[in-house]
Amino acid sequence: MKFDYTDVQFRTDGSAHDRAQLDAATALVRRPGVTDVLVLAHGWNNDMDRARRLYVDLTDRLHDVGGTVLADNRRLAVVGVLWPSIRWADDDDIAGGGASVGAGRPERVGESVEDAATATRLEELMPALDGSAAARDEFLALLRGMLPTHDDGADDDPVPETLRSGHTDTVFAAASGPDLELSRVPEQTGGAAAFGPGVPGGAGVGAGAGGAAGFSFGGFRRAARNLLNLTTYYTMRDRSGDVGRTGVAGLLGELAAAKPVTLHLVGHSFGARVMSAAAARHHRVHSLTLLQAAFSHYGFSAKYDSSGAPGAFRAVLDPGRMTGPVIVTHTEKDRAVGIAYAIASRLAGQAGSNLGDANDRFGGLGRNGAQKTDEVVGPGTGLHQVGEAYTFTAGGVHNLKGDPFITSHGTVAVDEVAYAILQAIETPAG
Repeated sequence: MKFDYTDVQFRTDGSAHDRAQLDAATALVRRPGVTDVLVLAHGWNNDMDRARRLYVDLTDRLHDVGGTVLADNRRLAVVGVLWPSIRWADDDDIAGGGASVGAGRPERVGESVEDAATATRLEELMPALDGSAAARDEFLALLRGMLPTHDDGADDDPVPETLRSGHTDTVFAAASGPDLELSRVPEQTGGAAAFGPGVPGGAGVGAGAGGAAGFSFGGFRRAARNLLNLTTYYTMRDRSGDVGRTGVAGLLGELAAAKPVTLHLVGHSFGARVMSAAAARHHRVHSLTLLQAAFSHYGFSAKYDSSGAPGAFRAVLDPGRMTGPVIVTHTEKDRAVGIAYAIASRLAGQAGSNLGDANDRFGGLGRNGAQKTDEVVGPGTGLHQVGEAYTFTAGGVHNLKGDPFITSHGTVAVDEVAYAILQAIETPAG
């Protein structure tokens, strides 16, 4: 790490793991010359060393494009947030890799499950899914036991009711297909088109010895991994909010009380939700950078549907709370966010030509950028090359299309992202 650094661990309820770590963070900001503090949060990742590697890779690039001293002799220190998240169950969608579930490798879906008994049983069921309806029923029942018990009504991406209680065939159908982030339901081998959630009761499902029309061999296992990832999504949705509202917001308060420093928040994936929840609670933040955020693209909207409800993190944009910009990276190449929201849309019966895109009720911020948000500045732009000036504005939301620099959900530790963060930090306060 090329900057002064410390990290703070939080439990699932948002409480700090060790008071001494909070004290070390406040001591860090009191060091002579420190004027700005960058607070980082990781996403789908249950390994602290992996999270720290992401922090080192990203901040080393930030250092190399901007140095340790910012404009006007400001100096940056870094605090890393470590929280008990869960892995995404596909190798290519988190920084550093994840559970081995690809072709020709063991289907270690249990590596993405916290309860040991549940993890073991899910792995035992995987080989039987293609040929046994009973195995699929049990697999789905285990996933349902992992879901949050209720939605509090304040979130803009609730658990679809079909995921909680729909017919097993309908749920697996919604999660089928290798390209769920695309705008159509792909055809499967075997001469039958894949069926969608509109098939009443899963009509046409269950042909043969426990199989289903429209699924190729291994199709149920692919759908099962998608459903595991979606279940993980909703588990992490609640946990990341708790960590942000309780733990990180409290940390920010202590940092600000220790010394009048300028705060900058950066979150990747579910870490973006952590940081948005914290910013919605803390009284003053300068910049908020959301890298491939795993939450609704309506999260900052004042009114995203006919009910008039605001997005879950609308308070971030309350007058006087942000003294600098909110920047949001997004790309259609983000399979993690794209697939999770596409499946949710199908399960909610809203699948169509706009599956997962900016017009979908269940679209993701990391795929589409902020939608139905008046504070979005301009039509959006792409990530810039290092050295090309941005025109960020205080209190504005800036959608930055990540192509071609962000090629997957986890590809965020690149020079162009680091440069955008630096430009957000150096945006004049409004």
